[in-house]
Formats: sequence, structure tokens, C-alpha cells
Amino acid sequence: MKKSNLKDYFVVATALLLLVVGASLVVSFEDLLYPPAIQQVIAPLVIITLVFRFFTSLQVAKLWYWAGIPLGVTSSAICLLSLLHSVESPEGFEQEIALSLISLGYGLAASMLGYAFSAKVIHPVGDQRNPASTTIKVVVAVAVLICLLVSIELQVGLSAVVDVSASMLIASPVLLGVYRSKANARADGVMTCLMFGALACVFVGLIGYLFSGLDPKGLGPATATGLAGLIYSGLGLVGTMLFCEPEDLDQANVSRKNWHLMEIYALWVLMCFAPMSLRESFSLVS
Repeated sequence: MKKSNLKDYFVVATALLLLVVGASLVVSFEDLLYPPAIQQVIAPLVIITLVFRFFTSLQVAKLWYWAGIPLGVTSSAICLLSLLHSVESPEGFEQEIALSLISLGYGLAASMLGYAFSAKVIHPVGDQRNPASTTIKVVVAVAVLICLLVSIELQVGLSAVVDVSASMLIASPVLLGVYRSKANARADGVMTCLMFGALACVFVGLIGYLFSGLDPKGLGPATATGLAGLIYSGLGLVGTMLFCEPEDLDQANVSRKNWHLMEIYALWVLMCFAPMSLRESFSLVS
């Protein structure tokens, strides 16, 4: 192994150690090992790594950098949806929200790890000497989808993530994006329209949330629509990364799309799942 490679591994390992230790000083190590996050973020990335690493010349690190955040947002939204379907009392509500955010942390860590190993690479993510065939892409996509569906079924049930309103709100801009985007810019068009779809789901859900007047009959479905939209958008981004050509993805500014998805997710969490402020907590204690 080259000396430069050993140096890279040492620096990355040190950075990850600092990240884990720093987080464990605030959150217990047992809570950090959150099973849904491992199943819905790490397991799909392992599948992507094993197949693409051994059967293609695609840069797996770049795929981690691109797919980490969408998988983290998807997993966190699934956990919040599970909380929405299982909550019976306000006791422990904030702790469950905190656990769901750990999934997002896994996605951020995976993205950071991918960036660390791909930062020095200046050539495209793909290599035409051994490109990924359509068959391999389909196999990876199906394996990742099965992994996520099994985890969702065990956690909350597949019916919980089926939302007709969110499906239509996502499909509308994506249809326009596929139709209007150029053949060599399909990834950028689809990803941009997925962001529009996620934003539409959040705003429609927020409007329904406010119109519900805190009536559970309207409150639950409105909140679920926003979360389902984030889940569909996250999965759509991962699917686009798997099926679009590497050169197309290099031009799509995927990292910016990921940050937009995180911003939309943060907006939804702060509007509907925000914990008490520090001032409110002190007022309650006193």
C-alpha cells in the first residue's frame, strides 16, 4: 500500500474518531447505535459498495458522498412517520424525535466519509473502460429498495409510507423535469424537480396542518404528507444517482441538491416537530 494511501486512511480514521467521540460526549453511545439508521442508511450503502466496487469501475466514494444525505433524510423521515403512527402520549416524544435525527447524522457522516476519499480524485466518477451496465444498476436498485422496504415493514408497516397526495405532488414536477430537460442534463432536471416536489409536499402538508386546528383527523394526514414527500424525494435522488450516467451526474451539482433536501427537511421538522425552546423549558421547571 502506498504511503500516501496510508496517510489518507489515518487522517480519515482520525476525523471519524473525533466525530464519534465528540457525539458520544453529548449522546450516549447506545443511542448512537440506532438500528433503523444502520438498516436504512448503512446497509444500502454497503450494498452499493459491494456491487459497484467489484463489478464496475465507478468511484464508490463519490456515490457515498452523493447518496449519504438523501438516505439519511429518508431514514429520518421514516422514523418520524413511525413516531406519528405509534405515539399515544406526549411522554418521551422529544426523545423519539432525537432518535430519528440520528439517522440524519448517519447520512451526514457517510457523505463526509465519501467526500474524504473522493476529494483528491479529479477525473469523472465513471470510467468507460468498465462502466456499470443497466443490469447491474437494476440489481443494485432492487436490492437497496428491498432492504429499505423490509426495514420499513418491520418498523412501521409499508402502508404507512403510502400517500397518494405526496405521490401526485412529487410526480407532477418530475414529469415536467423529464419532459423538458435535455438528454445530457437529465439528472439535473430530475433532481431539481424532485426538490420542487419535496417543497410542494411540505407546503401542502403545512397548510393542511394549520387548517386542521390541531384536530387529529386532519393533523396526522397533513404531517404524513410532508414526511412521505421527503421519503419519496430522497429515494428519487438515490435512484437518479444509480441510473444516470456519471458524466451527467458530474454536471448536476448533486451536493447542492442534497443540501436543498436537507433544508426542506429542516423546515418541516422545525415547523411540526420542534421541541420546546430553552426559555420554555426553564419556564416549565420554575
